[in-house]
Amino acid sequence: MKRILTISALSFILSACGGGGSDETSSAKTSQTPSNDTSSTQTQTQSETQPQSNKLIDNKATDNAQFSQFKSQNMEIDISGLGFEANTVYLKIYTFDNKTLFLGKVPNSPNFEFYLPNDVSKVKYDVFSTVKTDPQITKEYEL
Repeated sequence: MKRILTISALSFILSACGGGGSDETSSAKTSQTPSNDTSSTQTQTQSETQPQSNKLIDNKATDNAQFSQFKSQNMEIDISGLGFEANTVYLKIYTFDNKTLFLGKVPNSPNFEFYLPNDVSKVKYDVFSTVKTDPQITKEYEL
């Protein structure tokens, strides 16, 4: 029994002490690499052209810089000419890939303003009400 315990203790100690040889050789290989003056010059030039930080405070924009993802669009819809009996008419404006831009009551004035992504040049819209006899109108609108 003592022999089994002694052998298992020795094997445990030997396995715990082993390994790590590959890390020592790889660090020795990297430390033996000679430095080159041209590579350090290239690194310095690249660091001068690239920003040193990704923080917004360190990379200031110019005074005339602008950024927008959406634009304002005016649209004219004359509800009185569409033949709705209901007092409240609803409008849904959406893109061709079915992303809804507006869903709500139609305003009293025929001019309507909404916002859409800059890359959209055509939208679809539905005009409908809760009255069963009223039509549901779907049209395209080119901006």
